[in-house]
Amino acid sequence: MRGNWLVVLLPLAVMAGLFAAGYFTLGGGDGMTNAQLQDNMQIDVADSSVSWQWGAFPEDGVAGPDIVEFVTSDEVDVSAELTQAGEVIASEDGVVETEDGTAVWFQTFEEEGRTTGASGTAFFEGSGVESVRYYHTWANIDMELMESSSVEQVLSDRLPGQYWMVEMPLGEQ
Repeated sequence: MRGNWLVVLLPLAVMAGLFAAGYFTLGGGDGMTNAQLQDNMQIDVADSSVSWQWGAFPEDGVAGPDIVEFVTSDEVDVSAELTQAGEVIASEDGVVETEDGTAVWFQTFEEEGRTTGASGTAFFEGSGVESVRYYHTWANIDMELMESSSVEQVLSDRLPGQYWMVEMPLGEQ
């Protein structure tokens, strides 16, 4: 038995190594948070719309208003449709003229296995749109934007550290 210690220890070492590797692969990594969502979503800007699709769902919950703002010097008509699996499941909660253009906002939430706000399209009609801003928040509050307010300032005041914004010039993919 003295000469067979390698036969006993080698399989035990391999099993311990496999257990450790499996643990760190499956449970050791941190999940995605709302703050990291902007790195896991696709935003496509076209001539008269912007579409978004989350690549994953945040582990810290889905709740709060999201905003799509069209930065423009002229007036534009704006609407939005929220989708799931290609089916329209809701429309926007509100449209308002902002300091920098026109914004549409909608609540994101999860209910009965359906996530509202994770994908959709905002449409606009009009000219002079320079860029599109997508704001994501993760605070479960009811919020309305006031006419001529700055979306960035409202979110900074109401939700410090609980939102992010991505801005894309019109026509970039």
